Amino acid sequence: MKIIQYFPNSRGTKFLKQFQKTLATKYCETYEVYDKSPELFNCLESRLHETDLILITAHGTADFIEGELERGEPIRITAEDFHRFRNSFVFAFSCSTADLGEKICTESNVLSYLGFNDIVNLQVKTSNGQFVTEISNILRRIYNDTLYESLVTFIQKNYNISELAQLISLNLKRYYARLLGMTSEDIIGKYAIPRRVASNREFIKCLHADLLTTIDAVRQRITVFGEKNFIPWLFITTEDTAILESLLGKVLDSEFSPKNIYYKNFLLGYLYKKLNIKDSSEHYLGEAKAAFPEYEPLVMAFFQENS
Repeated sequence: MKIIQYFPNSRGTKFLKQFQKTLATKYCETYEVYDKSPELFNCLESRLHETDLILITAHGTADFIEGELERGEPIRITAEDFHRFRNSFVFAFSCSTADLGEKICTESNVLSYLGFNDIVNLQVKTSNGQFVTEISNILRRIYNDTLYESLVTFIQKNYNISELAQLISLNLKRYYARLLGMTSEDIIGKYAIPRRVASNREFIKCLHADLLTTIDAVRQRITVFGEKNFIPWLFITTEDTAILESLLGKVLDSEFSPKNIYYKNFLLGYLYKKLNIKDSSEHYLGEAKAAFPEYEPLVMAFFQENS
């Protein structure tokens, strides 16, 4: 399992570069980033029997993802290209890709998709027409920080996709609430807002009304398709029995579609193995192998020891 990010050089997404750099530093051993689709596709085609976390940082529509420029025009990654993403979780930061997300889960066997069902407009429209640049920059920082914090929490606390979606919504609201609790000096320091703006009463009014409207619109657009109970197995590293037993109960109670039941069984086998319950571990790993014999994690040495 790897974290694989597709981050083409696109207008309007450069503000997420800090997200990419921070993620690369934190997960350097399991993280890869690509800015060209052929290199991304080559990587994914070598990992069809793996399960990865694939992050798409690019513009999109209901029918395609906009990729890198080719002869001055962005290439299009359409549903027909997504067979390479099979057995993985796709997190698309792209606008309006919900229809595409639903289609790739149904037709390309992508395990799970998280994205947005409409345009994510990070350009705030203010009621008085003022401070658009400053407030839009604050919103982009909030969005960047929210995505990073939510993804890291999802990984570290072994959340499922539904919980990740809820966490993104909650963190957008939390960052906004923290902003409202800041002094002018705090806002100047954190968001690099000019002093003459940060102390302006009309600017504060825009923060309370116009920014909230935009943040709420983003929160309402978050969408999940596919296996909502997907949890990345590689990041279950705890040896705490109570936590493992809690995760086990959560997975046992979860629902997966018949075509993806192999992943639930694999996850159960992995958890039982960490709990040293050999019979149950062998049973569920055997079920996973029967459904998907080529699944790469099954042939790892971790699962072959003492077999």
